Amino acid sequence: LSLHDALPICFPVTIQGIVIFVDWSGSMSDNLLGTIEQLITLTTFCRKVNVPYDVYAFTDQYCKSVRLDSVRNLTIKEKTLDIDDKFTLMNFLSSKMRNQEYRKMANDLLNYGEVINNYYRRSYIREYMGLGGTPLNATILAASGIVNRFRKAYKAEIVDVVFLTDGDDANTIYTKSSENLYNTARIGPSDSRRVSFLQDKETNKKYRIENQGITPVLLQILKDRTGCNLIGFFITPKGRRNFEDILSRLEMTGLNFAESFAKFKSEKYFMITNYGYDRYFLIPGGKELSVDDDDLDDLLGKDNKEVSTRKLKGAFLKMNQNRLTNRVLLTKVIEGLA
Repeated sequence: LSLHDALPICFPVTIQGIVIFVDWSGSMSDNLLGTIEQLITLTTFCRKVNVPYDVYAFTDQYCKSVRLDSVRNLTIKEKTLDIDDKFTLMNFLSSKMRNQEYRKMANDLLNYGEVINNYYRRSYIREYMGLGGTPLNATILAASGIVNRFRKAYKAEIVDVVFLTDGDDANTIYTKSSENLYNTARIGPSDSRRVSFLQDKETNKKYRIENQGITPVLLQILKDRTGCNLIGFFITPKGRRNFEDILSRLEMTGLNFAESFAKFKSEKYFMITNYGYDRYFLIPGGKELSVDDDDLDDLLGKDNKEVSTRKLKGAFLKMNQNRLTNRVLLTKVIEGLA
């Protein structure tokens, strides 16, 4: 063999990461425990396969008692977007955590989810952990800086950004104008005779706000600023009427609602592709989100002891064979990572 032939062949490696934003609102009470369980399963998987990640919860209630009045008195320029001063992001889980720190935080979140899942105990603890409204639009607007810093820190070529919510935005973005001082209800066309546009000064791109409102526009701005893959999950209440109401609010008027609901019941999810996300999944909540305690013990270990890679692999295989097919959040995100 020549020296050239004997040299090892080097294949390029693509670094992929994931940033997750979770709705931390009061309406998530019945879904919070299952959501936390799935997030822990997902982030444990990421830790073992060395995929960098960050998990944020978004709320408009956390630490509201310590906010400065001066923040509320800041003025904004006319016809520019601003975020409600109550908006907060909480970084719960991160690949930067040491193993012991991660396991402690994961167990603390599980304990919190257990309390919130108990109807008679949730009112006591709710105010301390910020379950309030749903500042979805504010989160999307703030996400571009977070995602770009994440990409730079981990040198990630591909970043999947996940939003999980059970409701629409709670009016946390507003604009000031001479016509309407604080238009918090909806930024967009008020009737068929008017058209609204949003210009991003960072990219200098202009976006038309259609009947779906400003949320899909903000998602497109996030994609244009970061080049990320966008995945959305909307946790739906039980019943066909609730499912159809969500499709109506999302302006999915071209769908056959009866056929869509039948598919949702059969496959445990319904995917939408024309609402700003690359993939947008309507998924059932409640018990459908839960992960068995034994599985979590296998993943996190007991008494703060680290789980071996072999045992962890066995736990994932068991979940895949028995229950993971019904866990859309896990399967769809892991499919993207694969």
